[in-house]
Amino acid sequence: MKKSLYLTLGCRVVDDNHDFRHAFHALARRYHPDHVGPNGTPFLREIAEAYRVLSDFERRINYDLGLRHAGEVPSGDSVLVAGLDGMPIPAALPVTRPALDSTRIVWPLLNAVRERVFRNFLREDLSEQDPAEPIDLRMLLTPEQALIGGTVTIEAPAYYPCPLCRGSRLDGTLSCLACGKKGVIKGSETVLAVVPPMVSDHERIEIPLSGLGVHGFYLRLNVHVLLE
Repeated sequence: MKKSLYLTLGCRVVDDNHDFRHAFHALARRYHPDHVGPNGTPFLREIAEAYRVLSDFERRINYDLGLRHAGEVPSGDSVLVAGLDGMPIPAALPVTRPALDSTRIVWPLLNAVRERVFRNFLREDLSEQDPAEPIDLRMLLTPEQALIGGTVTIEAPAYYPCPLCRGSRLDGTLSCLACGKKGVIKGSETVLAVVPPMVSDHERIEIPLSGLGVHGFYLRLNVHVLLE
């Protein structure tokens, strides 16, 4: 997955202006320099630019077309694909999918993610050309779950700059206890993964993460169908 404006806001291509607005305000509060210090300025600029483009109908259409021409179409069916008359084609009606409540998700160790978030927060030269990195998870499905598909609710960890020490790891002259001298604090985000029917073994499902998208990460679910 390439670093994109969708990934920056942690939104999907099928999201609408309400989702973009909600994501923008949440991230702007979290990364505002008044909250996390001057290191938050480049992130706030990146978030604002993503919202400026995606919240504007014509700019978003042009941006989507640019992604398609470059062969970098983000995952998800765009609701802004233009028809023959130049008008957007309405998105398909939502389909009710069963919840795969018993799905097992295997997480990797996330120390490297936490350290990368911290290092990126201290950088001043953010580049939109930097590729996004996946956080690889294993999703274990039974053959029946793989056949019918459905939705999986995932409680994903998210790391943000510490609001007390502003990423410095120090509270005055002492080590910051709020973040445990890590410079970032751990939060959580609930995301919904859609598993298509008849998904096969070793397929991958990519999901943007709000907040971590600013740092160039996303979730990548690696499907494993269990043998009975």
